[in-house]
Amino acid sequence: AAGKSTILRCLRLSEVTSWMPLPGCQIEGVQYRNVCVDCYDLGGCDLMGSSRARRLFCRDRSAVVFVLDCCDYDVGRVEEARHVLHQYMSEDALIGTPLLVLANKQDVPGAMSVSDVTECLHLRDLAGREWRVQPTVGTTGKGVKAGLKWLGVQLRRLRQ
Repeated sequence: AAGKSTILRCLRLSEVTSWMPLPGCQIEGVQYRNVCVDCYDLGGCDLMGSSRARRLFCRDRSAVVFVLDCCDYDVGRVEEARHVLHQYMSEDALIGTPLLVLANKQDVPGAMSVSDVTECLHLRDLAGREWRVQPTVGTTGKGVKAGLKWLGVQLRRLRQ
């Protein structure tokens, strides 16, 4: 429960739609300004480790927003998050795409800092792309729009 759905609800100008293309894989979508945002919850999906599934989920994406629960210090879960993030970001379809990491639950005492998240996810190893860690509080929306504003700037730069 990193807070993906809560963050989507902060942004929505239309209803959040939900569907399951594969068993255990929840997808929620919302229209935000002129951008269609699809939110993938890959935690329960057995196929997410397969290259075929990664190619399917990465196709036609302009950017990646990765939501991290900054209160979950379970080493195994942090390593899994890092592994999944790096697997996806190494897909050919995502080469050069900007990455926004929403470091969520910053309102909870002891939450991982931006530098903690950067180190834990080995973000400096993601060469050839712009990335940013944005501290957020999903329940209030604090920081979310600032992160998306940064992402918008990156996408405009790529189109030039």
